[in-house]
Amino acid sequence: MAFQDFDQISERRKLERQQKMKKRIMIAVVLLLLILVAVAAAVVYFVVLKNKGDDASANKSNKNASTPPPKEPTTPESAATPPPKVDASPPPSPPSEADAAPPPAEGAAAPPPKEDDVVAPPPKEDGAAASPPDGSTPPAPSPDGAETPAPSPQEGDNATTAPAPSPKGEGTIGAICAGTDFSQSCGDILSKVLQANASGAQPKDLLKATVSAAIEEIATGIDELGKINKDIPEKTVAYDDCMALLADAKKDLNTSVYMLDGGINDVASTTAELNNKLSAALTYQGMCVDGYPESDQSTVQAALKKTEEHTINSLAVASGLSSSPQPNSNAKRRLLTTRLGVPAWINQGDRRMLDGEDEGKDIKALANITVAKDGSGNFPTINEAIKAVPQSYEGRYFIYIKEGVYEENVVVSQSQVNLTFVGDGSQKSIITGSKNIVDDLSTYQSATVVISGEGFFGYKVGFRNTAGPEKLQAVALRVQADHAVFLNCRMEGYQSVIYASTYRQFYRGCYITGTVDIISGNAAAVFQTCQIYLRKPMDDQKNVITAQGRSSKHQTTGTVLQSCGIFADDQLTPEKSRFKSYLGRPMKEYSRTIVMETDITDVIDPEGWEATSGDYALSTLYFGEYNNKGAGAETSSRIKWAGYQGSIGKDAALNYTVESFLQGQTWLKDYDVQVRFGLSN
Repeated sequence: MAFQDFDQISERRKLERQQKMKKRIMIAVVLLLLILVAVAAAVVYFVVLKNKGDDASANKSNKNASTPPPKEPTTPESAATPPPKVDASPPPSPPSEADAAPPPAEGAAAPPPKEDDVVAPPPKEDGAAASPPDGSTPPAPSPDGAETPAPSPQEGDNATTAPAPSPKGEGTIGAICAGTDFSQSCGDILSKVLQANASGAQPKDLLKATVSAAIEEIATGIDELGKINKDIPEKTVAYDDCMALLADAKKDLNTSVYMLDGGINDVASTTAELNNKLSAALTYQGMCVDGYPESDQSTVQAALKKTEEHTINSLAVASGLSSSPQPNSNAKRRLLTTRLGVPAWINQGDRRMLDGEDEGKDIKALANITVAKDGSGNFPTINEAIKAVPQSYEGRYFIYIKEGVYEENVVVSQSQVNLTFVGDGSQKSIITGSKNIVDDLSTYQSATVVISGEGFFGYKVGFRNTAGPEKLQAVALRVQADHAVFLNCRMEGYQSVIYASTYRQFYRGCYITGTVDIISGNAAAVFQTCQIYLRKPMDDQKNVITAQGRSSKHQTTGTVLQSCGIFADDQLTPEKSRFKSYLGRPMKEYSRTIVMETDITDVIDPEGWEATSGDYALSTLYFGEYNNKGAGAETSSRIKWAGYQGSIGKDAALNYTVESFLQGQTWLKDYDVQVRFGLSN
């Protein structure tokens, strides 16, 4: 190789650095001079402007005098003086990210632009402004979000005696309060927040106060519910359900306050968690109302009116803390290629055994507990096994369910977190029941299996309700557990097979079969690569796959079918022309369902979607389709509702992927399951 004179190279580089330094010094000097000139010009301008203003005021005050005012003698003090010496120190730096208020949310779950979501205006940097001294209503924000600042109170003013703010409030949190659904309720809370924070309040203070108010109103609502006459069994059942549901709502609201007490270090993450909890709290309140007979529902709604208002306002304020996560362009083809359905805490050899690749090993070595009907395990029933799970167990607890049909109603409670069911196959290890609403039970109580423990993982297990179509709602699986995952499972029933109630849920590679409202509830749920088979309903029924229950535009919930297949089963196929089948219908006012990258066969009616009752929710719902295929995927003959989005664009579809909609990158990776975080193309 050729040798080089490194001394010459070093000297040349030294000279280059000196030249660069000289250039930087010259640029800095020029910039400093420009700043000095600009400041001096500004000072002169304001001095001259002030003198002109003083002259104009003097002329105006003496315009009616009989003689003109005497000319004031010119003195060195009244003459124009040179500008004061300018401080040459650099201008102050802009507020840091920690001091600056976060931008407003585009929507609770980053919905596409077509959805008519009302969002709160962005908060300003300096907290809430105080009320004007004269008690006047502050000016409304301009269309671009700017707001005329209100004058600050003088030093020494007593904040407690200042006039109460208007319902819309003032300043930073006032702007957010103006964007809530119930501005009067928000204004009541805002008044208390401003009085308690005379030095300035932040949006977090308003949110915490609003959530706390919702908690207080739950107690009032419970007292009112106790006054409803329980003259029929349905009312007793409904009351019992409400007590459980409102307890769950209160728990989520308390958790939200706890998160706010701990500060907001990661705004995006905290906002996602707050939206998740607050959405669930509102859903539980709605479930309480829906459980009562129609004759009593208005009374129940009135009892829960204030807590509902505060919860909805809390969701609106939370959306103002940070913008929702934007679609990640790198998520378009992201796919974990780890072994299908096998948790990360199982070693590689045991993973092969779970997938049936190594039959020589004993699966009992993996399980904490084994359930077997033939007596070969630790317990003959699943419920006995669940009761034996240690309350203080740390980590994931593994229950192996050997082949068999287990006729029992199973409940995994909230305290039983990170519990895993692993079966021998979804058609071998089956949990079955037949509860239903016709036999004096609520939909809520009809589930064969209830999953409430966070982090539940189901693998190769069947969930079945055999009540039949004539028994109407009869749930096979009710899930109200955050971060719940179901891999290669089977859900069978007729009406309301899967009640995806609340929180974030992920289903992959599952076989789902039913007739009416097969997937209902108000979770943020993604069904990926699942096979959905429509069964033959009763003669007066239609098949409907989804009945999504989003009741507020601020809730970060919805049902997503991605890369699934929709078919008629063997009994329906020869008679499918007799029965109309639809992708979904709105169960609540802001129902949201997206079907994307799915094979839709001709079992689905060309109109695609069914109305629930007249024009109810047709202008506020959000139904969309993206890049589907099959004879039933053509959208040209779809319904023409205002809320139907038709074929949505790719950017909109990205908002409903596992990564964006479920924040899946933060938790699904821990399961080591095969999952597509983005779109398939």
